[in-house]
Amino acid sequence: MASVKATLPTLPTLPNLSENPTEKIYQLANIIIEAINQGKSVTAPNKKLIVEAAEAIKSTTIRITSSNSEKSSQDTPNPLTPNPTIQEDTLRRVFREELEAFHTLSTPSKAPTYASLTAKTPTKPAILVKTPTPDGDNAKPAIQTLREQISFKDKNFAPSKITQITKDKLIIEVENPQQQKETLEYINQFEHLQASIPKKRKPLIIAKGIHSRIKREELIQIITTQNTLPTESIRLCYLTNNRNPKLYNAVLEVDPSVYARIIGLERIAVDLQRVHVAPQTRFIQCHSCLQFGHTKNKCTSKTKPCAHCASPDHQIDTCPTKNAPESACCYNCAGKGQIRNIQDTQLNLNHSATDHKLCPRIRAAKNRIEEATDFGY
Repeated sequence: MASVKATLPTLPTLPNLSENPTEKIYQLANIIIEAINQGKSVTAPNKKLIVEAAEAIKSTTIRITSSNSEKSSQDTPNPLTPNPTIQEDTLRRVFREELEAFHTLSTPSKAPTYASLTAKTPTKPAILVKTPTPDGDNAKPAIQTLREQISFKDKNFAPSKITQITKDKLIIEVENPQQQKETLEYINQFEHLQASIPKKRKPLIIAKGIHSRIKREELIQIITTQNTLPTESIRLCYLTNNRNPKLYNAVLEVDPSVYARIIGLERIAVDLQRVHVAPQTRFIQCHSCLQFGHTKNKCTSKTKPCAHCASPDHQIDTCPTKNAPESACCYNCAGKGQIRNIQDTQLNLNHSATDHKLCPRIRAAKNRIEEATDFGY
């Protein structure tokens, strides 16, 4: 199997193409067909080739149209007989419009990420604060511990926003770097609090459908060698199951400098395969306690509410109203089930606690993760 760097066909220069416009268009169309049929997906270099060929077709068609228009203007057509030139011009105009639409679809673009889909204004300077790890469900949350220990009464500013991200960690946002520096020094004076400037994490990608004959310990070496990538630019995080038992998926952490390049390829070479790659979020949600940052296998909470109706008495598998959309009540948006009547709050609670599209808590958690990720652009 050829690697991603395989030699691609080059577009012949116009002098080497047929002088006959019809034959020239036919040759260019064949170039497009050949580029598309090279593999299961169209690579970025082939997309560029296709666009160049389409542009050449478009310019050739325009020249034909212009030539025919000049000839048409020199003749006096009989208004009672059909004019084949007008019919041809109409067809060519439609053809040009189709080519322009194709050009828009074929032009390579930067791969979409959660960051681009949920783009916001630049984030303010922030401080990551770690409090003592809470013990049990009745332990104080990090934000309450912080409020009991520190005060901004003597400061000439106040935090712009305080957000709890896990049970023992929170983010404090301020207006400028000077406030960030003062807040950092102030909080670190307290024995049980640890403050630091949060560092952006490297982005994740997922490679789907790797054959099981590829061993875990040799995967990174194969990917970096076949795709001409620095060995230190990729780290294997974990493996996941694929629908096909003979295949597996690999979640990789990559340097920001190569992230856009890898995602732009859409497929990477892995031994005898061309494996699909896509962005991977760090967001995870526990389907037992419905909180974020850990999975069901690592959950220590005794509270196991229903993801559909927020009831603490059962989980969604045995929920009597799970098929009734109107009975949905988000456990997290309802203040961990304390609000039972949707009319008692201005929040929209009528959704599942695991609904990634409707739940504002999930969207906010994803946004925080993506804002803390360095995508390299």
